[in-house]
Amino acid sequence: MKNGKCPKCNSESIVMSANGGGVGYGQKIYISLGLGMSATSRWMTYLCLDCGYFENYVVDQEKLDRIRSNPEKSGWKELE
Repeated sequence: MKNGKCPKCNSESIVMSANGGGVGYGQKIYISLGLGMSATSRWMTYLCLDCGYFENYVVDQEKLDRIRSNPEKSGWKELE
């Protein structure tokens, strides 16, 4: 959806969250970092205005770097 096209219905009526995070205040996404869940309020949401499909992208670089350094320890698995 980052390219402006919905992968579900092919619409180009896409909007993104204006403030770089979820909708409203206090919204958080929880990410596994190995020893439990870690909250972040730093993500971007893309929404299709035609079918309602949406995608979230974490933009908290510190948390992404921690996962990248050791995905398995953080509770993630790399795609093969």
